Amino acid sequence: MPGSTFDRSSKNADVQAAEEALRDSERRLQLAFEVAQMGVAEYDLDTGRVVFSDNLIRLLGDEPESAPQTLDWFFSHVHPDDQAIVRNALDKVTAGESVDEVHYRITRSDGSVRWWAGQS
Repeated sequence: MPGSTFDRSSKNADVQAAEEALRDSERRLQLAFEVAQMGVAEYDLDTGRVVFSDNLIRLLGDEPESAPQTLDWFFSHVHPDDQAIVRNALDKVTAGESVDEVHYRITRSDGSVRWWAGQS
């Protein structure tokens, strides 16, 4: 454009600084999840796509690289006696209803059982 100049190096430095700040923030969040022994699951109601945080996968006793990102995989870890409780909570959330904290057991890949609390 005639008569105008762009300082690309400054814009690139700003973008790089923002990207580094985002990476730092993500590292701190991951550390907080690990210390608190928490994880996050995101469920897209429109597409049915589900994404589990790496720490949630590890808490279930699996490795993020090998765990399928599916509800079936997650429910394979929910204790059989608690399946209905968790499915009912998920049905309510997908219908737009609020759900109080839900307490249920999960079975880790090594067979050990843990109590979990979940909320939306």
